[in-house]
Order: sequence, then structure tokens, then C-alpha cells
Amino acid sequence: EWSNNKNKGNDFVAVCYISDYGFCDRLSQALAHGVTKADAQVQLIDLRSSDAQELTALITEAKAVVIPTWPLTCDMDLQESVSTLFAALKPKQFTAIYDSFGGDDEPIDSLANKLRELKQKEAISPLRVKENPNPIIYQQFEEAGTDLGQLINKKKNIASIKSLDSNLDKALGRLSGG
Repeated sequence: EWSNNKNKGNDFVAVCYISDYGFCDRLSQALAHGVTKADAQVQLIDLRSSDAQELTALITEAKAVVIPTWPLTCDMDLQESVSTLFAALKPKQFTAIYDSFGGDDEPIDSLANKLRELKQKEAISPLRVKENPNPIIYQQFEEAGTDLGQLINKKKNIASIKSLDSNLDKALGRLSGG
């Protein structure tokens, strides 16, 4: 309930992660940091500890959802969370995916294909991790988060520019009208 109230009326990015799996924690934090650098709201969601109702509400309300690769062999709770996440996605919602680099991940390409089949909008290219994450990889994730934050703020920025334009037109009209 608290997270619902916190995000009411604000566009936000839901960055999902799987605690204690691969490099998911740190990679998701780098993404989230990038999103906030673009003055966008972010909600970090641990797929291991979120209950189905909270997860559904957050995913449904999010402007964009970032999904990690999960272990091919995982416990029932995590499988249920992944299923809940996919069921909660809205048509044409922005999505992004990233490698957790856990060693036993769901292939990122099959995850990308699944999202395409569900007609989700790809917000950014899949973030692939081919080696142990290092400062360069974390920087790439942060930059991708910034791009994502700018993407969800685009409509808000366009609206504020338009309102600025109309106010400017009124002011100029007053000046020229004397």
C-alpha cells in the first residue's frame, strides 16, 4: 500500500532483481542509479521477496519494467514471481532486460523473444554481460538506466515545453499588442 501511494500520479521504472543471484543486486542498483540521474522515479523490486499482489500492482503501474535473467533451475517461489511479473505486464509497456551473470541464467535472447511475442515495447537493447562485471560494465548499466529515465520522462518534457511555448506566445502577444 505504501509503495502504491508513493507512486500515485508519478511515472516510474520498476527495476526487478533477484537477491543473492549472480550480480543481479549490483547491476540492478547501477541501473536504478542511472534512472534517478535522469530525474525519473524508480522502484527496486526483489523477485524473491515480493508477494504476488504487491508485484502485480507495481508492474501494472510502472511506465517501464526492467527484468533480469533468472536461474534455469529455480525454486517454486521464484518461478511464481516470474509468472506473476509476465502476467502483470500491460500491452505495449516499455520493457528492458539484463543478464544477471549467475552462471545458470535463462538465455537473454529467449527472454527478448518472449517479450516480443507479448508485444512489449523494447525500451533499450538487452544488456548483456559476458564477463564478471567490472566498473566499465556497471557504468554501461548506469548509462542505460539514464537513457531509460529520459525515455519515460519524454512525454512530460514535451508537455512542459508546449506549455512554455503557449505561455511565451501569450507574453509576446501582450508585448506586441501594447
